[in-house]
Amino acid sequence: MDTKLLFEKAKEAGINEIEVYRVKTTRSEIGVFNHQIENLTSSTSDVSYIRGAFNGHLGSVYVENNKLSVDEIISIIKDNASLININEPYFIYPGDESYPELKPYEGDFDSHSLAEKSDMVLALAKKVEEINEFVSCPEAEYSESSFEYVIENSNGLAVSKKGGYGVLVASVLGKKAEEVKSGYEIQLAKKFAEFDIEKLALDAVDGVVSKFGASPIVSGNYKTVVKNSVVRSLLGAFAGIFTAEAVIRKMSFLEGKEGTQVFGSNISIVDDPLCELAPSQDSFDDEGVSAKTKTVVENGVFKTFLHNLKTAKMMNTVTTGNGYKAGVSSGVGVRPSNFYVVPGQKSLDDLFAECGNGFYLTDVQGLHAGINVISGDFSLQAQGFEIVDGKLGKPVNLVVASGNFKKLFNEVLSLGNDLVFKTGSIGAPSILVSELSISGK
Repeated sequence: MDTKLLFEKAKEAGINEIEVYRVKTTRSEIGVFNHQIENLTSSTSDVSYIRGAFNGHLGSVYVENNKLSVDEIISIIKDNASLININEPYFIYPGDESYPELKPYEGDFDSHSLAEKSDMVLALAKKVEEINEFVSCPEAEYSESSFEYVIENSNGLAVSKKGGYGVLVASVLGKKAEEVKSGYEIQLAKKFAEFDIEKLALDAVDGVVSKFGASPIVSGNYKTVVKNSVVRSLLGAFAGIFTAEAVIRKMSFLEGKEGTQVFGSNISIVDDPLCELAPSQDSFDDEGVSAKTKTVVENGVFKTFLHNLKTAKMMNTVTTGNGYKAGVSSGVGVRPSNFYVVPGQKSLDDLFAECGNGFYLTDVQGLHAGINVISGDFSLQAQGFEIVDGKLGKPVNLVVASGNFKKLFNEVLSLGNDLVFKTGSIGAPSILVSELSISGK
């Protein structure tokens, strides 16, 4: 698309501001079922969402693969703007003086053949079954994605970024006597050579085999080590309370708490779009605002809500660069970028030793139904292990872990050094908490 021509013609047609938000993506998938290649798919997409201000209203048009001409785009924007009779503020950002420089995207997935990738997925499934006679790998999957974002507007903004990664998944099934256990393990890589199928297979098998012989424990309040993946899930489920949108909707217990102690003094939470431990990094948000690192909670003190341009204006402050879309043609909401609990210094074994006797919470289910974002309460089906004399004991299942997000982060005794993001933008280390309610037998 010739954006220069579009901007010139838009101005001639009375559209005084116009913006193009363009996303180009490629994606490939290889699926293996029972040691046979089941599916090979690939897709490309080139879509643009174009907004233009005409007679005080904002019209828009969604364009796939440049199928519309400049004249057609302008006509649709004017027609759509003319249908709007609600006066709402809109923001077409002129850009910032500078933007952080990201490391160049160095993904090498295109340089490896489809045969190499297929062989890797087949080898993963085979490796799983070589490790333990009670475990099979009925399904394994490989996928890779690359993307390019470009935002240009008539106010002078012109920014772009590229990225991509590959994902390898092993779905495993364990059968021993009358017991059947299932699980999966995920590995993300920014380069093809970073995949380690032996480690992935071992982790997947260990995750299932360790569940054999599980049973409930007696209900009670337990000193608990919470695995990093569970902390990450809880933080992700409650991440919305840190946004200004939640305040506007009266859905955050943090409203009015800026500058006050809300969590324990050992808890700090950072929103860092540049964090290299995360799968992707941002130099700007979806409104074209320069990315920057924010300490949202510092030593337990709540410092700031996250904002986009709209919420910043409504609350008489400045945007934090957290304006993001759920999809190319959706409106701009507020969400964290790379959002994580700052880790501590202790290994997982150190946390077990400090716990002494208690519970190791490794899995939770029912996050969408079992949490209340307004009160902070949660009640979730859970699995894990007993901790006896600082060591892992028998596996535990069929229990419910209950608590309160704010209370949990006020009762953290120690933080692990095992910060992990996996495939998302939420990160956390394992933590040891003084008590957690576990309902069992």
